[in-house]
Amino acid sequence: MAEYKASSPSLELIGGMIVSVWAAFPDSFQKLLKGILEKHGVANISPQEWYSLQPTLDALKEIEEKYGHSILSQVGEQAASRAPLPPGIDSFKACISALNVTIKNMHRGGNPGGYDVE
Repeated sequence: MAEYKASSPSLELIGGMIVSVWAAFPDSFQKLLKGILEKHGVANISPQEWYSLQPTLDALKEIEEKYGHSILSQVGEQAASRAPLPPGIDSFKACISALNVTIKNMHRGGNPGGYDVE
């Protein structure tokens, strides 16, 4: 099982990312997801507000434990397939480099990690 641990207790995630992940779940699963997020203290999500990352990760861990890893894989595929590529992305290296900027823009209060591109 994947580790669901924020690199810093002060690391936060922009609400828009939580909403995007939520929207990638099948409609029939969204009510369950909302209940799990609320159980972990993530409620009334506003796309412009910041939320502690760890409770969101705790909710994802619970989803994996209850429903299996495949649901999270499907959500990742859905989210990736709906995300438009910014202009100028014409190679895998450029895509990964842009991903680092996106990751940093979605987080604050710590180092969210990223990719080293060689």
